[in-house]
Amino acid sequence: MPETHEMFPAIAAAPPVTYLPQPGESRAARLDRAYAELLQEVRIAQCGIQILFASLLYLGVAPAFAGATAAERALYCVSLAASIGAAGALLAPAAVHRFMWDHRVKDDLVRSAHRCLVTGLSFLALALTSALALILNMALGPLEASVGGTVALSWFATLWWLGPARRRRARRRG
Repeated sequence: MPETHEMFPAIAAAPPVTYLPQPGESRAARLDRAYAELLQEVRIAQCGIQILFASLLYLGVAPAFAGATAAERALYCVSLAASIGAAGALLAPAAVHRFMWDHRVKDDLVRSAHRCLVTGLSFLALALTSALALILNMALGPLEASVGGTVALSWFATLWWLGPARRRRARRRG
């Protein structure tokens, strides 16, 4: 598999993002930077989940969905539930920030936001995969839905989890 910088040259040109202290950076400044970076990542993911959720809400009342099979309805419910899980987890850092603001717990806030973002992305991968499988099932059939869902989930796992895990291991070694 090609390296990330080979597939996306703009990523290679970007400065490395690190939560390690920068020269002369205080702990408070590092936490502020880490939190700002997390919130930017949340903003990006929220756009996708909002569009998916709105589309799923419409699909549930669309005339074409009236003839959906029991399996398609179950897949719809999985996708809808996963999108709600993603939305809740991705909105959580903003809510947590409001309740923890000015309590001098920025390190807890950053850790909490990180966990919420990882959880939200996991739900988002499931929501996108199940929505794709649902549409493929309705349009083409169950075999195509299974193949498409498997390919999509494999794609997310490779880009979001396996690739970064491989890079972390390589960094620790060298």
